[in-house]
Amino acid sequence: MPSAPSTAPTTTAPPTTTPVTAPPTTTPVTAPTTTITSADDDLLAARPYRVVLPGELGPDPAPVVVLLHGYSSTSELIVEEVGLLAEAGRRGSVTVLPDGLVDQVGHQFWNATEACCDFWRNGVDDSAYLAAVIRDVVAEQPVDPERVLVIGHSNGGFMAHRLACDHAELLSGVVSLAGAMHLDPAQCAPSRPVDVVQVHGTFDMVVRYDGGQLMEGPLHPGAVDSVRMWAAANGCAGTDPAPAGGPLDVDATVEGAESTLATVAGCPPGGTVALVTAEGGGHFPWGGSDLLPSLFDLLLEPTTR
Repeated sequence: MPSAPSTAPTTTAPPTTTPVTAPPTTTPVTAPTTTITSADDDLLAARPYRVVLPGELGPDPAPVVVLLHGYSSTSELIVEEVGLLAEAGRRGSVTVLPDGLVDQVGHQFWNATEACCDFWRNGVDDSAYLAAVIRDVVAEQPVDPERVLVIGHSNGGFMAHRLACDHAELLSGVVSLAGAMHLDPAQCAPSRPVDVVQVHGTFDMVVRYDGGQLMEGPLHPGAVDSVRMWAAANGCAGTDPAPAGGPLDVDATVEGAESTLATVAGCPPGGTVALVTAEGGGHFPWGGSDLLPSLFDLLLEPTTR
């Protein structure tokens, strides 16, 4: 596999949108019930997170979008760069913004896979922490536990894959923007199928489209191999993604509609596996007019499992 440069996947991108602050909700609805453990309480007391409600909540439980920043970024930066709050507000979605811990060089990170990005081997269990966050949101907010989407960029994309592997029962879908799966498929055994979309630029020089390594560390798989692993994990009849749509305008730094959509055939309900390839796109595949609307359309519609 080609190797990425021996640098950490930094995630400071030029802003592409104007951040939108959603006003508090005005329509109270009944929240579903879930079980919060004492271990969850301890994790959340040590690491609080932010919730942004849409301008108005309807009578039905709202979908949830959890946004995970990349290495060296923060929840505040990533939500502005991706421009998520405007689309979430239009869709009536609750946005959840957790943050990774700070490593020995002052960068926030998620301990997602062997390749990314606990470079100093702190050993924090971010999978358990994020599961606690989701359980807490479901318990405390008027949301639909069957419509919980996790979107992550770079290190956050690796973490989105990891969370789906470990806690599929809490999620409806994940989107990995320039992230990757475990190298070993045996490390992912989801408890149920999960909708998965991998979005990746072919000119990503940090997390390589065809696979590579970060900080001269362990290898990570490429975008296509990550999708193939999910096809197997979800029990799809097919193995390889095949053209299914496009062109799409995903990456604002590439002129025109540069991206294609490919899906794996024969996947079970709630187990769609898709690859969005941004031809010529780099490490920040967002800002295009089709990205967020397409993801919300695909992944936040109610699904009968």
